[in-house]
Amino acid sequence: MIYRLFNINKPIVLTTLPVICVILWLPSFLITKGLSYLEKYSLLNFFSQLPIAFGQILSMLIILSTAILISYTINKSELFSKNQYLPALIYVLVMSFINEHHVINPIVVANLFLVLAIYMLFKIYRQIPCKNLIFKSSCLIMIASIFYFPYILFFPLPWIILSIIRPFDTREWLMPIVSLFLIVFYVVLINEIHPSFFKLNNIYNIIAPESTSINYSIIIKIVFGLMVFGCFTSLIILMKLNVKSTNRFRKLNLLILSIFLIFIALSILNYFYYFNLSIIILISAIPVSLLLPFTLIHIKKKWLSEIYISSIFILIFFDLLFV
Repeated sequence: MIYRLFNINKPIVLTTLPVICVILWLPSFLITKGLSYLEKYSLLNFFSQLPIAFGQILSMLIILSTAILISYTINKSELFSKNQYLPALIYVLVMSFINEHHVINPIVVANLFLVLAIYMLFKIYRQIPCKNLIFKSSCLIMIASIFYFPYILFFPLPWIILSIIRPFDTREWLMPIVSLFLIVFYVVLINEIHPSFFKLNNIYNIIAPESTSINYSIIIKIVFGLMVFGCFTSLIILMKLNVKSTNRFRKLNLLILSIFLIFIALSILNYFYYFNLSIIILISAIPVSLLLPFTLIHIKKKWLSEIYISSIFILIFFDLLFV
């Protein structure tokens, strides 16, 4: 039922996303104990100062906006033959995975800016000058890094896409450097005017190792395993599709693969440096929502796709409500 609904080529299906999000977040609205703001990993520290209910509503609105933007980015590309809204559903499911993170936190906001950057990069074509797109995407990645500092690993992404899609142009390749100096300039300027706004004087605490203890149920581990399996299946499907696809399709696939590889690097950093599986789940929302639809759409037996996505939803809902 869920797969059939979001596989319909009509934007009206997106109106069900807020309902699904509210259903999954309802337990955390009733019981707010144990919420984790993840402020350690951000250059900003105002998240926990917001009223809990307001922070939860704001977080849901940002997550829904990011989900819709992901589907819009996919639909404006040449990755599928028709519009797809499964990426939006998958993003909402992943971001609603852990009950302790049902609150505004740096990754929720950072993901929005990162998806905006990816949207800009998806618009790059070989024949059209793209200095403006590279500059904007680099600035957006830097802003995302202010909210969630480890996202600085995505800073080389504009150069990667330039090397994949466009012939070498010095001015285009300099745009990320220009954006870096511009954002750093504004951060330093704001820090001079308002020294407590950023945590620049305490940046060591951001990069220092830390172990965060959250008890993960067997259901969470099963759902995470299902998503990992689906993503690697999608990678295999993409390799097969590359054989008989357009040049544009191949290059966009390389962009998605680059995002996935950076995510793997971030996951290794988080697991062995911060020892926090829940953060891996949150930062996986973007690559999973980009990759997983390929498995669901290209599998021949559609009833398997229905069982797969419905099982993930039911397991997450059961875990949030009863475990």
